[in-house]
Amino acid sequence: MATILVIESNHGRREALRYALRKEGHEVIATSSGHEGLLLFNQMEPDAVILDMLVQDISGIMVILELGKRGFSKEAIIPLIDQGALISAEQMLAMTRAFGVKRALVRLFTSRQLLDQLHDLLAETAVETAHHGGMEHLHTCCPALTESVVMSA
Repeated sequence: MATILVIESNHGRREALRYALRKEGHEVIATSSGHEGLLLFNQMEPDAVILDMLVQDISGIMVILELGKRGFSKEAIIPLIDQGALISAEQMLAMTRAFGVKRALVRLFTSRQLLDQLHDLLAETAVETAHHGGMEHLHTCCPALTESVVMSA
């Protein structure tokens, strides 16, 4: 399946995300630090990033901007937004969209909601890659989609 980088400052939430993603067959690398997440990003080339917008050491917006500078599609980032933060969830959602992020989840969300968003993101990324000559990545990331993409291309 896919390689997912999880940047989540809360240990319990990080472990819950790791469990749910691994249960779905994804490879998961998780950290509590935005800076460490950026270092891991360079080493692992993830298919998607799940990002706590309130990570302690660097703002979530700075992580999004830095990933964009490194050539990572901002559309492959799922920000996690807390209710009752310093700015409203709606403001944070608007801000992430202004920086090119297509989806986000506002806590409290279910594992199923996260997995649905992740699967949609991976499917869109895989189809985009396939249409640009990357069928081998498509088959590795999302083998169930390979046949349908070949038929529609």
